[in-house]
Amino acid sequence: GFWQKGGRLLLVLLVSETTLQGVPALPPECLEEIAPPLDADHEISLADECIRKLNRDGRYGDALQVAQALVARFPVNPRAHFVLGGTYDFQDRETEALPPYRRAWELGLAGDDVPRFYVQYGSTLRNVGQFEEAVRVLQEGRTRFPRNAPIRAFLALALGSFVASGFGAALT
Repeated sequence: GFWQKGGRLLLVLLVSETTLQGVPALPPECLEEIAPPLDADHEISLADECIRKLNRDGRYGDALQVAQALVARFPVNPRAHFVLGGTYDFQDRETEALPPYRRAWELGLAGDDVPRFYVQYGSTLRNVGQFEEAVRVLQEGRTRFPRNAPIRAFLALALGSFVASGFGAALT
């Protein structure tokens, strides 16, 4: 009614990836002007926030679906794999967390995620009984980030587990 009173037409443009019979597809350059794609890091950060909320709400299956879809969408992005590893980790599925953590590292995880990687991956290794590898990873993290308190704390836990397991007798 508002537009009709002013003698103007209202045009509504709906954009969808679904093709409709008889409706010509818009060229890709038009779609980018209408809805520019989010950059991968931003999209991954938004998904990570969503996953954390779903996990906190006990919606583990939904959280895992979002994380797996993220890796499917960004298969060579290290952060996507890191988020998937963290999702498994949060859900006490540490054995399943290891491959995505390793893949994130292989793909070149960088930035603020690196100290978190050392803590999360090292802790996960410790939780699955890979004490020696946990110590190695966390010592590397401590060397790179000597003032990072979480890395130092988890290294102490890993060292304690390593010694208690009997494998660390050479360290004492």
